[in-house]
Amino acid sequence: MSMRPLLSALIAVAACAVVTPASALDPSTADAQAKQALAEGPYTFCKHPPKPLPAHAEALCDLAKEIPSCEGLVKACEVPKEEPSTWRWGWLRTLLEAFAQIGVWLLVAAIVVLLAIPLVQGIVRARRDKKVADARPTPAGESGAPGEPLADVLSETDAEHLLRQAEGLAAQGKLDRALFVFLQASLRALDDRGAIRLERHRTHGEYVRACADAAAKRTLRELVRDVDRVRFGGARPDDAGVARARERAVALVRVATLALVASLALGVAGCGEAKRYIGGADPADNGLFVDLLKRQGARVTGLETSLATLPFPAPGDVGPVVVVDAERVPLADETREHLLAWVDRGGVLVLAGDPDHWPKELGAKKTKAASRDVRAMELVRSEDAEDGEALVVDEPAVLARPTALELPLKGLDVVARFDDGKIYAGMWRRGEGTVLGFANDDLFTNVGLARPGNPRALVRILSNLHRDAFMVARAEDGVVPPSNPLGALVEAGLGKALAHCPFAIALLFAAAGARFGRARPSPVPARRAFSEHVEATGALYARTKVAAHALRTYARYADGHVRALMPRGTGDVGAFLAARGNLPEAECVRVWRRAEASLAGAEPAGDELTVLKDLSKMVSQATRRD
Repeated sequence: MSMRPLLSALIAVAACAVVTPASALDPSTADAQAKQALAEGPYTFCKHPPKPLPAHAEALCDLAKEIPSCEGLVKACEVPKEEPSTWRWGWLRTLLEAFAQIGVWLLVAAIVVLLAIPLVQGIVRARRDKKVADARPTPAGESGAPGEPLADVLSETDAEHLLRQAEGLAAQGKLDRALFVFLQASLRALDDRGAIRLERHRTHGEYVRACADAAAKRTLRELVRDVDRVRFGGARPDDAGVARARERAVALVRVATLALVASLALGVAGCGEAKRYIGGADPADNGLFVDLLKRQGARVTGLETSLATLPFPAPGDVGPVVVVDAERVPLADETREHLLAWVDRGGVLVLAGDPDHWPKELGAKKTKAASRDVRAMELVRSEDAEDGEALVVDEPAVLARPTALELPLKGLDVVARFDDGKIYAGMWRRGEGTVLGFANDDLFTNVGLARPGNPRALVRILSNLHRDAFMVARAEDGVVPPSNPLGALVEAGLGKALAHCPFAIALLFAAAGARFGRARPSPVPARRAFSEHVEATGALYARTKVAAHALRTYARYADGHVRALMPRGTGDVGAFLAARGNLPEAECVRVWRRAEASLAGAEPAGDELTVLKDLSKMVSQATRRD
């Protein structure tokens, strides 16, 4: 055998190695790495796919039967789809849609009316009370502590500040004042939550009965009982009572903060669960693609900015490859223009998905191939090869959809081809950069890479780029970042809502803002229970130690009431009480003479409460109806 042909072959191979840079990716290990990633990663789409399957995942069902141990996905793909409604029920659907539209307009009209009613009421009330003077100021000492006005507490709108003020008063030893401020902090917090409405004329008991928060009502009742015992009952406050009041006030004031923290915790937990679901359970997701590139030793990251603000590469800079799935990443017009300009300046772009979603300037069109079988190729540049290209090796792969490309470009390198010769993936130069286009994204999905052989083919195609760094675009990266907050809301589809907001704000301001206008006296409502007034009066008498005044007041009432019932010509009230109530006459005469002495201004003898109690029983028994 001659040595000249062998030396020529070795020289050609050496020339290829020198001219063509080696790829950073290794297709020979791709299948094993994808299998290992499926076993170790959170990929549950084969056993527990989402039900029902997303629309994009349904298009990948043809590959499910070719994946080992993927019975769950096969079963989900075999579930019959819901058939569209027949003509028999079409009229019902149309009727329901009409009723739904009418209902929406009725709801909008009702909202407008409900917002307009408070506005009209406020205007009418303002005209009626235009000449009403301001309400009288609150006298000093009404807060329960001598010399300290009540207005400084009632005007405070921050429950937390009131709570800290009460704690400071308790530390200073002003226990009665601290008790009252603890209660005011609780009432202010309940008013902020809408459980009650603060009014100057309302009593503590009315606040308890009107509390709409069932969980806070019991705590408020206990706090009110402790405060009223000191304010109206003459009890002396102590450290234990103040500590109990503080504990109840803290529970009422800070319950909203605890609820907010719990909601945030649940929200964070929910977001983590959603991320796990998207990455592993969705058959059409690209989690396995990212995992495979990392196991190949490539650097895979997300975009630091959106595609519309992608920085242009510097001259001579070898930057990462940007991977864009046009079916997953919607591209705005401004984003398409910037992305093409970025490629012209030296960027390397991998573009997958439906060609109809590509930038129109590329001129790509989709067509249909005869089969789903493709062959991936790796090309090297060599001076000895025909047309400057030499086929190194090809890898067979199977797609879910037979989508092919039509690219009327010069200098197009075909790196993946169907068996009928149509193009699945092609690579071409544009300006100073490179574009690698795929007719669809089947090889980028979890299902596509779970089939043996497809990972090798994908890595073989990507190795033509001779890069080891990739940036994968997310769904939100194709949106143009707004220049101001208003633009962000419009991009989010809230433009119509923003147009309605000024009218709603004006109505709400007129309705709710009327409460912060000029003060006007409010009518004092009738008490719900007269017994509350009696108990409060008795507590006040006991606190001021005016038992003689209490006996004198009741004796005056009994004298007028009993004499109105006595027959004409009689004047002995004691004898009348004894005869009318069937009571001992001597006892009735004694008690009544003691009451008459109090009417005459006799000095207190210490038995006033006993006489008052006995007289009350006698009058009640003598004047009751048979």
